[in-house]
Amino acid sequence: PRECPTRVPATMPVTLEIGPDYGLVIAAAGFIGLTGMFIGGSVMGVRGQCFKSDAYLKKKEVQAMAEEHKKAFGCEMNDMCASACFCLQLAQLTVPEACRRTSWILRQL
Repeated sequence: PRECPTRVPATMPVTLEIGPDYGLVIAAAGFIGLTGMFIGGSVMGVRGQCFKSDAYLKKKEVQAMAEEHKKAFGCEMNDMCASACFCLQLAQLTVPEACRRTSWILRQL
């Protein structure tokens, strides 16, 4: 008797059937993605104005948070490269020190 192959040959064709309504799915997903990008961009613009304003930055609790942030990350709180700096710092730290800094982030959430 003939045995079944244990592996599928690499030359076997793969077919994917796409229904006629697939274009609507792509259009809906694209619309949802673009809507999220536009709303996110407008919200982040307003957040940037609020969190970088002098009135916000002069509050005592914000200044304390900024000091803790500078100790933990080594850069300013509103610095756009803070996350990149932190990732590079973590790569060069020992495991206990990286855990200590990461736990500081989690306590802020």
